[in-house]
Amino acid sequence: STPPVSLNFASISLLSLAESLVEVVEKEQLRSAEEASSDDADDDASPTKERIQIFGPGHKSRLSDQYGIEHTYSVPLLDRIAANGDSGDPFVLSHPDAPQSSTYRELASSVVREVGKVKYNRDSSRPVVAFDSAKPAVVVDGRDISPATLRRACRCAYCVEELTGRQLLDPATI
Repeated sequence: STPPVSLNFASISLLSLAESLVEVVEKEQLRSAEEASSDDADDDASPTKERIQIFGPGHKSRLSDQYGIEHTYSVPLLDRIAANGDSGDPFVLSHPDAPQSSTYRELASSVVREVGKVKYNRDSSRPVVAFDSAKPAVVVDGRDISPATLRRACRCAYCVEELTGRQLLDPATI
């Protein structure tokens, strides 16, 4: 039997250097969750309520285009979802009929399908990636990528202004 996979989702706006490696090496079909917030004081995420897009309009499509993300999901930031998570009682089990639970189930199914594709895909076109500390370099299918080159390619929120795409990182400082 396959051991369970533990996945932690961070804000897609805080993309790490590892995700930059994916951009440099290959454009994989990834799935992500975009967090969206509702302005409801009563924590009711009904469709009639105005939704606040905390990352701005068009953010999800820009990220999809930039990183080749095929499927995205909008997950509202609700106090009751956070409370369930903090207590260790999954929201989808406590509120199985809530529309947010349906979104979480779709997201979980997508993650399982993608993990299965990666695990069982025998496609030889997938790159072999390693770090050679003797060089030092990231080695991708026998090709060296210097840490400085990788760092310059970083597209995280610290390195690139999210709304305009303007480079914030000064390449001369690397």
